[in-house]
Amino acid sequence: MREGLSGCGGLARGADRRGGRRAVPAGRRQAAAADRAACEVTGIFVAIEGPNGVGKSTSARLLATRLAVQGHSVHLTTEPSRTHLGALVRQSEAELSGRALALAVAADRAAHVAGEIEPALAAGKVVISDRYLPSSLVLQRLDGLPLAEIWRYNAFAPRPFLTLYLEEDPAVIATRLKERQVLSRLERAGSPRRELELYRKAYAFLGRRRWRQARIDCRGLAPDDVVKAMLGRIELLNLWERNPLSCSPS
Repeated sequence: MREGLSGCGGLARGADRRGGRRAVPAGRRQAAAADRAACEVTGIFVAIEGPNGVGKSTSARLLATRLAVQGHSVHLTTEPSRTHLGALVRQSEAELSGRALALAVAADRAAHVAGEIEPALAAGKVVISDRYLPSSLVLQRLDGLPLAEIWRYNAFAPRPFLTLYLEEDPAVIATRLKERQVLSRLERAGSPRRELELYRKAYAFLGRRRWRQARIDCRGLAPDDVVKAMLGRIELLNLWERNPLSCSPS
């Protein structure tokens, strides 16, 4: 799937049909700056997304293991981050809501990018994040915020080289969630069907902002097969053309 592909080198201004220059909206200037920042690092950043219970954490861990076995230097991370700030966000989710929680999540993301993701990329590592910005475009909407406001808080975040969205039968996800002893406030507020719907809207929203994205249909797939599908998407999109990386699913 080639929807939402983006490349590096976006410009803050563009030429009009008469050969002059035309101003580009601030949002596109921010996106271009994020592209330029991404082009300056030497590693690869992959985000794993999808509704609660779809298997993101398992898939991210298995993908990291597969790449490490192939000889790549891999940094596996998550959001909220494993820092004190990230722990505070996790602990406060039951008490904070709406704008307060969205700002706390964005602050943790800013610290996560600056303190963990960017240094790992600069060291040439493959960074795999279990959740990233698209999660905010879903979970904060479940918390009552409009999409435009959530984006405004997170437009600073650099684009991954690829974001993989895991999709599963809502009934299967619901069964998995019932097996969990404790559900977060937002897990209780949403439903697998509603989260899948919001993730598809997030996919379209970010696609218009030139994010590289791909969906993985996990229905009927074992965890190892999901990893093979992810690696296949990586190869299909020629993700490693600028930073060659063999990702054979064999």
